[in-house]
Amino acid sequence: MASPTIFSVDRSPGMANPSGTISIKPLFVEVTVLACWLGIQLINLLWVLAVALTGDLAFYTLLPALVPLILIFHSMRQHLLARQQLLDGLARFDLNQVECRLDFDKKFVHEAISEWYGGPEAFTEYVRGPLHQELISANVRHVRQLVPCQYCCIIITPMLGVALNSMVGLAKAQAPLWIAVAFFFAVVLGLYVCWFALMIQLAFFLCDRFAKPWPCLDWLQTILIFLFFAVVCASGLQLGVIASDFGPGSALLWFWVVATTLWLTRGGWGQVCRFCDACFRARAGKGLSGPDS
Repeated sequence: MASPTIFSVDRSPGMANPSGTISIKPLFVEVTVLACWLGIQLINLLWVLAVALTGDLAFYTLLPALVPLILIFHSMRQHLLARQQLLDGLARFDLNQVECRLDFDKKFVHEAISEWYGGPEAFTEYVRGPLHQELISANVRHVRQLVPCQYCCIIITPMLGVALNSMVGLAKAQAPLWIAVAFFFAVVLGLYVCWFALMIQLAFFLCDRFAKPWPCLDWLQTILIFLFFAVVCASGLQLGVIASDFGPGSALLWFWVVATTLWLTRGGWGQVCRFCDACFRARAGKGLSGPDS
């Protein structure tokens, strides 16, 4: 089964599929990552021009540079909507409505289905039931599945390059050590690595949550998503700059807060819940055993 948004290889037990596993590959993610990377390159250029013209790193210099994100967000919403429709369509799958361009292909597919699954009805029930539940249980809608960590690293490389270029500038200017340390933790690590990784997750979450367009207001919906994202992103930028200005202490605090938040959103919260649940069960077990044990 192949589609523009998800490529799924059905390996049910049988002669042709001995492993009996399902492999899910969200092909649209790679296209979206490339679009995001190119868009951030353009944002960098516009931001550098805005800073060069105004001589300021304030909130208002970033907003115009983020305008290309409107096109990226709109494309992301379209891809995520198609992905959701595919998953929802599995629950209503009907083999009789599937069409083949050639009669030979249709005959071949039906013969394979009859051999592997026992008939069209059994295959339909398999797609609606086990396959659909497998996809849902695999958390394919979860933002961590939409944006793997390695893809986040690729997307933030243009912004990280800007930060490292600034570090080189501080070194050439022979800036005091405390300024370089504060800039490294607050801006390079806290802002350009952790904060922008959070913003990537936020962008995918918003585009997935509001993928379904409003009637006749599709582009307005995208613009509203962009405005909310831009305010949050620019606010983090301002906080990172302020933390850097106040010295290494505030820079380390800012980095710790953002890094912890990023860890929690990328599976850390689940680990904390499992750890607390295990501690609660162990404590409850000791209480039930009583002092005599």
